[in-house]
Amino acid sequence: MAALLDLHPDTAHRVLVGLAEIEAALDRMQHPTAAPLAAAHHAAAVTQIERAKRRLDAVKLGLVASVEKTGAPADAGFTGTQAWVAKTTTVSRTAAAREVALAKDLHSGHDATSAAPDQGLVSPAYAAVILRAGRDLPETLSEAQRQVVEAALVEQAKRYDPDQLRRSHDEPSTPGASCTTENPGPAAGEPTSPTRSRCATTTTNASTTPPSTTATYPRAPSDTADAG
Repeated sequence: MAALLDLHPDTAHRVLVGLAEIEAALDRMQHPTAAPLAAAHHAAAVTQIERAKRRLDAVKLGLVASVEKTGAPADAGFTGTQAWVAKTTTVSRTAAAREVALAKDLHSGHDATSAAPDQGLVSPAYAAVILRAGRDLPETLSEAQRQVVEAALVEQAKRYDPDQLRRSHDEPSTPGASCTTENPGPAAGEPTSPTRSRCATTTTNASTTPPSTTATYPRAPSDTADAG
């Protein structure tokens, strides 16, 4: 994800200027006298809106990570960043805690995953699925290997929705396991299917044998119903 955003009080800060421009653009889009959009352009418009929403969410997570580092919530009398987010955005403490955890996680060296929401390729919720899958990797993998696996998951996330990715990785990873992949062909009603992982315990030295970018990754977590 892009560098952490400074919470600068100057109203000329690029974040505040950008937000003002976005609000003005939304006012124009929602104006009651605006001409209706031609039916042929609806799909492209919805796609662009989703991409913009993901990018805005990524900016918001950058701000949350920044305020977490500054300690400003405590200075303002809040018990922590979670309480500050809950009050600022009127969400539940549980939702705020998830958001703060994701913001911190994305800004802790997960370059491949954090870049995807920045570009609007996946939602932050989907990024959380990838990060959680990465935490389930065998402990024997090196940091370099983990980054390769994470990049492979991000690539699949660009093409498949969370449910497809979860179904494709239905074999749990086992510490000390060696994983290979196969493409079983499209599932019913789907034009294509993600590569499926198969793991078997071996004596392979995981610290010296780098995984393939398409061959080694864990089963995606099951709690992805609200990710997209």
